[in-house]
Amino acid sequence: MQMKSLKFHITTLSPLLITNNTGDLNMVSTKEYISGTAILGALAGIYIKKNNLEDAHKNNDFYKWFLDGSLKFTNAYIVSIDDKKNINDNLPIPISIQKNKDDETDIYDLLFSEDKEIADKTTKIIGGFGKIEKDLLYEQNVKKSLNFHHERDCDTGTTQKGMIFNYESIDSGQTFEGAIIGEGNDLKTLYTSFGKSFETNIGRSRSAQYGKVNFEFLNDKPEDIPVNSASGEITLTLISDTIIYNEHGFSTTDKRDFEKALTDKLGHSVEIKKAFIKTGEIENFVSVWKLRKPTETCFLMGSCFLISEIDANNLEKLKELQISGIGERTHEGFGRVAIGIRTDKSLTKRDYGEAPISSGTLPTIAKEIANGAVKNYIRKIIEVKALEECAGFNKNKMAHRVRVWVN
Repeated sequence: MQMKSLKFHITTLSPLLITNNTGDLNMVSTKEYISGTAILGALAGIYIKKNNLEDAHKNNDFYKWFLDGSLKFTNAYIVSIDDKKNINDNLPIPISIQKNKDDETDIYDLLFSEDKEIADKTTKIIGGFGKIEKDLLYEQNVKKSLNFHHERDCDTGTTQKGMIFNYESIDSGQTFEGAIIGEGNDLKTLYTSFGKSFETNIGRSRSAQYGKVNFEFLNDKPEDIPVNSASGEITLTLISDTIIYNEHGFSTTDKRDFEKALTDKLGHSVEIKKAFIKTGEIENFVSVWKLRKPTETCFLMGSCFLISEIDANNLEKLKELQISGIGERTHEGFGRVAIGIRTDKSLTKRDYGEAPISSGTLPTIAKEIANGAVKNYIRKIIEVKALEECAGFNKNKMAHRVRVWVN
């Protein structure tokens, strides 16, 4: 069965918040892309409302499209508009592509650079999104803003004086591109059901001022999926976060387990000769269940590998992997890979599009809010420290100290 794709654009009509876990109690930060999980959830919700489904899982199309993994919803990444007004899609930049800290025009792909070539240089990851064409690296930043909100008392519905939290959000007016991958007939039926374009809400705080977007399919018919080819030593880049389970059924970020997953997929031994890996955690909230999914460790997007040369038959399987994905929850956009994003040892940076929101003088109100956040954080640390001290309090010892002091 040949898989097809329906590409789509999502344009933000209001600030957008796709929650990214940072561990800061006073901060809700956003991803810089629209996750496949969020897209799947938004479309599933629309389909339920349009068809008045009470037991949605009993509907054949709903079950096939949104539950059993027949359709794959990829992440949507920021697009760029060049000087000729052409729209260009972007992917996560491999983390092996790094710039010299002392000269940011000095860019290397460390998968191909010899250690001695960069021995006297200190490099840092570029990250973000862009496109590589031969020896040129085009970057595209995502505009974001920081919004300050008073915390609300759940019992009274009023704001709590002095209690604030911060929302980081993707700015409105930006366009992101993704795709739905599946069997052609399913995609045709889905397109007919949803139509060419529509407005919806996506992400967190949809009932407030966040999350309004325009969703538009780029074509009315499913298209073939282009895949990259390669020869010799092959680069494999993760273009979405990737969940790999080890032999005990737990998520892992061990390079050997990724190597084994590749071997199992291809039916042929694969050797990872060099790798640049960044790891993280995935945590999702399922609104229908009102519960969080179990946290998974993962290889973060941009992680990249240089793998040994493989024969023609297994190269075809590797090319197919760019369609099917690797690892777990691929229908939610995880496990997307690209091969052959091969570059020269050094690159020249070119920019298209504007930089993120510029930093200026911090307004007085923002300073006050920031100071309040710092004070709240320090207060919490003091409270925790006091509780720890109380836990180890020795009354007899303190009474002795008091008697000595009195005498």
